[in-house]
Amino acid sequence: MVAGVPLNLTQIRVYYLDDANYICERAYDGSSWGNGGLRAYNFQAAPFSQLAASITVDNNSSVRFRVYFQQVDGHLQELQLNGTWSKSPRPLPVATLGSSLSALGGLPSYPDVWWLYFQDPSLKMSEVLCDSSTAAWYSGNRRQRSSHPTHCTHDLGF
Repeated sequence: MVAGVPLNLTQIRVYYLDDANYICERAYDGSSWGNGGLRAYNFQAAPFSQLAASITVDNNSSVRFRVYFQQVDGHLQELQLNGTWSKSPRPLPVATLGSSLSALGGLPSYPDVWWLYFQDPSLKMSEVLCDSSTAAWYSGNRRQRSSHPTHCTHDLGF
């Protein structure tokens, strides 16, 4: 599985699983491709995991790369680059095993908010979002936050 994130027209990041399901990174710096540093952290996804990636830019213009994958128990996991790669402490819900993943972040109207889309265990398409003001995941509708942010998903109706 491959997920890519363009930072701008001269920087691109591509994430993939190697043969042992470790998450790897390739980076383009505007002139050439090279291995990124993510593989050295030994983050391993479930064999059935898909990947998604996004970027956000916080108020001081710091770029945050984010990569999402599925763990063996079905829970989704966020990795974030903030100087070094680390697993996010914010828990994410369980998805159906092998669910497609899609991530979105850094929209001009919502620069500090990011979304993750997946298929939940009941096979419904679901959406969760996180914003930097609370650092917690919520069900999809930003204006109608769940009282149980990390355990609820927003049913998209199909």
